[in-house]
Amino acid sequence: MAAKKRAKRIKQIQKDKIKYPLYKESINRLLYWTTILVLAVCNFLISVLIVPLLLVVNRPAVYITIGALIFILVTLTNRISSILKMGLEVNSLLIAVIYVGAFMLPYLYYSNKLRHDKKATFK
Repeated sequence: MAAKKRAKRIKQIQKDKIKYPLYKESINRLLYWTTILVLAVCNFLISVLIVPLLLVVNRPAVYITIGALIFILVTLTNRISSILKMGLEVNSLLIAVIYVGAFMLPYLYYSNKLRHDKKATFK
C-alpha cells in the first residue's frame, strides 16, 4: 500500500516539475513586458518634462542639468540596489560624464563642421 502511495506521489512531483517551468516562464514574460511598458511611459514623461527645460535654459546650463539628473538617477539606483541587496553598484559620476559626453557629441560635431564650412566659404 505504501509503495503505491509513494509511486503516485512521485508521478505527481514529476507532473509538477513539468508544469512549474511553464508557470515560471509566463510570470517572467509578464514581468518583462510590464517593465518595458513602465519604462516606456516613464521615458515619455521625462521627455515631456525635459524638452521645455532644454528650450528655455542656455547651453552650458542644459548640459549641467542633464548631467545632474543622470547623476541623481544613478545614485538613487545604487541606493535601491543596496537596499534590495542586489550587489550591483556603478560609478555615478562616470555614468553622468559619459551620458553628457554622448549627448554633446552631435552638437560639437555640427558646430565644428559649421565653423569649418564658414572658413572655407570666406577663402
